[in-house]
Amino acid sequence: IAPSIDPSSQAMCLRRRFESGDFDAMSYSTREESGILVVTFDDPTSLSGLNDLPRREEIYALIPSRSAPEVVLNLDKADYLSSFGVATLIGIKRRIEEQQGKLVLCCVHSVIRELLAMMNLEQLFVITADEADALSSLRPMPTA
Repeated sequence: IAPSIDPSSQAMCLRRRFESGDFDAMSYSTREESGILVVTFDDPTSLSGLNDLPRREEIYALIPSRSAPEVVLNLDKADYLSSFGVATLIGIKRRIEEQQGKLVLCCVHSVIRELLAMMNLEQLFVITADEADALSSLRPMPTA
């Protein structure tokens, strides 16, 4: 099935946001749950910022310095992914894998999923439907 993204309409939406000043700095919240870092992007444009390099570095710094970090990125409120956002996701994944950790994306809207598929990046990420599934996928299975 071919993705149904219309690049021209996305570009117009992105341009309207930029012209209206609707590109705020990357907004996110974090919490720790059973040793897993959960990062929730709080604003629809969080991963569409234009060259917000200080914020991107701030997110990279969230990755624990311990070995094998486990991170869930909740993208429920993100409605668009710019090239900046793609680079941020890949950078987070690379930093986690350098420490033999695991990254799971959850609550990814269909538009973002289709964009990742068009770029042949969907297979690069573990993607779950919701945060509970993401957390479960990172927790060790109990042994009897």
